[in-house]
Parts: sequence; structure tokens; C-alpha cells
Amino acid sequence: MSAILLFCTSKVRASVINRLMTECAIPDDAFNIFSLVRTPNQEALDEWNTQTPVQDFNTGFEGKSDDELRRFFQDRLDKHTDTQTTSISDSWFAVLDDKSPSQNAVALHYTYDKSSWGPNPIPGSAEVFDDVIWWKWRVPFQSAWTFWNAVGSIGADAIEIYSRPEYTSSDGVLQTEIPEKIINGEIEDPHA
Repeated sequence: MSAILLFCTSKVRASVINRLMTECAIPDDAFNIFSLVRTPNQEALDEWNTQTPVQDFNTGFEGKSDDELRRFFQDRLDKHTDTQTTSISDSWFAVLDDKSPSQNAVALHYTYDKSSWGPNPIPGSAEVFDDVIWWKWRVPFQSAWTFWNAVGSIGADAIEIYSRPEYTSSDGVLQTEIPEKIINGEIEDPHA
């Protein structure tokens, strides 16, 4: 089990953060996987997850871009792991932004070394920087744990299925029901 660092890039009410942390734990065997980072100079990270209820706070990441968050994530993780062993994921981080309250969706960012990917094409709208691949999906709160678990357990096959454009709504939110059924073997993969 590992904790996913969670950033807020707009003023997100604590009730939205609490809703994410509660709803992601709804599926059987699920649990809150998020560790809230309130400010760039936050001394300690919540190792396994942030306990609810979270209180309102002023985010130190308002208006930060994906690239800025990726740099901060890597720098903070490098510093954090230099001084201790950690449960903080080195492959994932999450973002609540100005769309999250109305969409009930969190942006999940996942990274993978390109040199470890192999010869297969990189699915979806991934961004590649040097030897690093970054994917980003907007995932409903209730599907966050299941999504995270599927990608972590199944890997490239789950990434490919979740990255198909037909499973993303017009507002950019991943529609997880059909991909989950394909992954669980409940329905046949139409692309198989």
C-alpha cells in the first residue's frame, strides 16, 4: 500500500477533499489512498494517508501547472526518500482543481520510465519528457481506488484500456464502468 500525494490547485473546500477521501474507499477492500500536501514547505507528509475530516486551509499550490507539480513532486520525493523509508508513491500524484467540486473527479497523474516501457506504443495522450512518461486521467471520486489498483496491478493493459478516447466524456472525465468490466472479465474487450 502506498499513499498518493494530493495537491489542490484552486481553493477547494475541505468538504470536497473529505468527499474524495471517503468516496474512494467505498468499493470492497478499498481505503483512502491520499496524502494531502497543503503547502510547498509542509514539513511532514502523511505517510499512509491523511485522516478525515480535513479542515479548510489555504493551498500553497493555487494556479500551479502540471509541469510545476511534477517538478515539485519529484524534488519532494527525492528529499523525502533521502532521509527515510516512505509509503509515499513514487509513481502517482493527484490534483483537485476548480472543476473537481462540480465533476466529483480527481486528476490522477501516473509516471513510468520510458526505457522500461518496451517496444509497444504508448497509449493515450501521454506526455514524454526524456525518459519519463506521464499520463493524466480525470477519475470520478468513487472510482479512484479501483482505477489506481487496476493500473498498479495490471499495468500496461489497464493503462491501454483506460486511455481509450471512447471512455472519456465530453467534459474530460473517465467513464470507468466499461473499462472496469473489461478488466474484471465481465465483458469481452471490443478491441481484443
